[in-house]
Amino acid sequence: DRLIIGPPTPNVPDERAAIRQLAKVMDAIGKIALEEYGIQTGIHPHVHSLIENPRQIDSLMKQTNPKYFNLAPDTAQLWMGGGEPLDMFEKYKSRLVYIHYKDIRGYNRSLPGYMDNVVELGQGVIDFPALHRILKSVNYRGWITIDLDNARISPLESAKVQMEYIKKVLEPIYL
Repeated sequence: DRLIIGPPTPNVPDERAAIRQLAKVMDAIGKIALEEYGIQTGIHPHVHSLIENPRQIDSLMKQTNPKYFNLAPDTAQLWMGGGEPLDMFEKYKSRLVYIHYKDIRGYNRSLPGYMDNVVELGQGVIDFPALHRILKSVNYRGWITIDLDNARISPLESAKVQMEYIKKVLEPIYL
């Protein structure tokens, strides 16, 4: 029931014109997806793409119809793009259709080694309890995917660490 779209390359001659055109296309896709198939559509901002930082996200969101087009953020990608996930979630809380919870240690995206800085939930700079409270405030019932690009422990152990954090820290917020 969700269509999540990754943004195109940032290599465009005119960023404003490219975002304006992207907004038109996203609204058209979102309208068809919702009206013909009952599917909600959202953009998944990502570093090294046309939609990676708060200014670009704001521009796209202002130019799209909230009925047809929404936001599907990745918390670490928002942070690496220069945004504060709390601010973005608060600003677009009524337009969140899908979420990647991903934690990251303090990291400048211009440095190599992004994958080495992604960590299990609660071990980095993202304030997941505050994000979860924002989601609760709008009774969010959509998907939240736990995203970890590079586990330093076995996948099973990483899953156990993440599940323990969810059960002890995040789950009580929704109870």
